[in-house]
Amino acid sequence: MFEYELDKLVSVPDDVINSEAKVSHKIKRVMLADSPRSWVCKEIADPALARLELLAQEFFRLIISHQPETRLARDPVLNTYYILSEEVEGYKPLPYDEPSNFLNGTNTGLGQAMLVSMFLEEIDLKNGNIGLDAQNQVIKIDGDRCFACRRDKYKDNDFKLTHFSIGFLPYASGFYAYNWLDLVQEGTSMPDSRIVCPSLSRSEQFRAEVNQAIFKICCLPEHFIECFVDSYIIAGGQEFIDLLKSRRNNLLQGALENKSFLEYLNTNKCHDDLQAITQQMKDFSVRQQEVVYSQSNHKRLESDIKQLQEILHMPPEKLKVKPQQLNKAIISKPQPKLKKSMISKALSFFGGGKKAKAQNRLSKKDKSPGLGNLKMAKKIEMRSRSSDHTVFPETQLPHMKIDDGCKEGIDDEQKERCDVSNELKNGF
Repeated sequence: MFEYELDKLVSVPDDVINSEAKVSHKIKRVMLADSPRSWVCKEIADPALARLELLAQEFFRLIISHQPETRLARDPVLNTYYILSEEVEGYKPLPYDEPSNFLNGTNTGLGQAMLVSMFLEEIDLKNGNIGLDAQNQVIKIDGDRCFACRRDKYKDNDFKLTHFSIGFLPYASGFYAYNWLDLVQEGTSMPDSRIVCPSLSRSEQFRAEVNQAIFKICCLPEHFIECFVDSYIIAGGQEFIDLLKSRRNNLLQGALENKSFLEYLNTNKCHDDLQAITQQMKDFSVRQQEVVYSQSNHKRLESDIKQLQEILHMPPEKLKVKPQQLNKAIISKPQPKLKKSMISKALSFFGGGKKAKAQNRLSKKDKSPGLGNLKMAKKIEMRSRSSDHTVFPETQLPHMKIDDGCKEGIDDEQKERCDVSNELKNGF
């Protein structure tokens, strides 16, 4: 992995970085000899933490192509590391009191950014660490609190990926977050949001973005994940490889129980996204020079993608068991009647069965995925799920003031909450 030497970084005259977010690192603007672009340079004392952020931010760029590039620099004398983030033109925090702009297409990409954040266990998704570029595309920066399960302080928290947590986005439901937009601030749930409104969870645009990010992650073959991690982690990368594979499998399992995602699989957009992520994996490079996946692996990649495509596009009627039976069946020894099911085949493709069971040991013990991080107004009894013996306890729905721009087609706030309640009961 290439690291720039500190003396190769050239500070620009106007090197002051302004940010509305609380900054805990020394930040300045620099130029690199091999790049015409300006870069934001952030000091990180711990080299392991620097590589963790590098891996996380480059994963965002892999799944969301308009994300800025991230590189690494080092002071060989002090052994201090620096994260170099490509400066984003026109970057600004997410706007307050304009939630309708995430519904009407003015601002795009929030669904992708939030899904990938959930996938990477990003617990510090505060405004400022997520914002908009000049084209009003959502940009995620500052990923030093991703892979939170690897930190002693947060390792006992729940980071499960389920159809419930997927369906309830943009809210952080069933997984821990320290900051999550303005919905959770420093571990405290907020009663209102000035950034998003409840109807966003059902927005066609937002759901399409979430589904696209899910699909791209689930299309990453085993071998590509290994090559990707090896490009950024010199030693000790196996734990990240195992973690990414395990969370991809869990994400796929949850997504295939999500009605919106299953409908997306039968659209032309899904086919276009498959071509896009395949080409992205072929072309993805470090420092615009070193291709992560060499051309000698392209035939293998195309074969893997074709096989996965055939599995994921099986018609729903070929599912041989009820959704509540799937989880137990996948983790345990496969039964004959499951051999043709979409989920068991997909997880087998990714090394399911005994291998998946072993990888699941990396995940935290099952906990009741109650919302737990929002101030709620209405309680719902959720059924006990016999599949994994996880009980959904009494959960509550978000009580938020809805901006007028978000009330289109909604009679009143009570109807809004009832609609969300019904969707939760139906599993989205």
